[in-house]
Amino acid sequence: MDGLGLQNPIAREGIAELEKIDALLSAQGFGSERVMFDLSLVRGMAYYTGPVFEVESLQTFKDAKGRERKVGSICGGGRYDGLVEQLLNIQVPATGASIGVDRLAELLRLTQQQYAEATGPVLIAYFDDELAGEYQNIARDLRRAGIPAEVYYGFYKGFRKLKKQLKYADEKNCPLVVLLGSDEAAQGIVTVKNLRLGAHLAGQIEDKREFNRRVQTQVPRQELVAFIRENWNAPLE
Repeated sequence: MDGLGLQNPIAREGIAELEKIDALLSAQGFGSERVMFDLSLVRGMAYYTGPVFEVESLQTFKDAKGRERKVGSICGGGRYDGLVEQLLNIQVPATGASIGVDRLAELLRLTQQQYAEATGPVLIAYFDDELAGEYQNIARDLRRAGIPAEVYYGFYKGFRKLKKQLKYADEKNCPLVVLLGSDEAAQGIVTVKNLRLGAHLAGQIEDKREFNRRVQTQVPRQELVAFIRENWNAPLE
């Protein structure tokens, strides 16, 4: 991007945001074969205030006449900081996307995919901006092992607090939460909180320290995926 020679400060700010997004995507293992940056992409200039994106299915299928077809774009969205202010006169940064449900359902039908039963992902709690890449690395490692995972990003106005993140995990029926702060990162360890076990033991153990000892486990970072796989659906005791 530096080779573009842009001098406009707003343009340079936008390029810097794209470079940060690129770094986070790369941390998840998404390279140029899956993500393309297109400076010609335009979506609602009176609405969006930052990066915009579209998700396109590359899956092909044959129509009734035997011609090869693609569904194309199935999702789109971006940053729209001004919407809430227009409606409620308060400034709230926001990013969102909409899914083309009809297109997605048609794609699943045409490719004969089965609708999967919804399950809660492992939630990677977010505490430190300096660890943003590592949070994405953890999510990538879990997904590659076939374990659904999500990095928490709903931390606007205090929502980064652990209590808020655990509430979010409960609402999404997340069985496990990965906790990683700067101290743990320096030691090469990760804490895993077992919400399924916590719900099972609620009311049975009154001592808070004993309760935390039972539901929270520190594991070496390199053993995290194996530990989560072992405890994903382990019998509750």
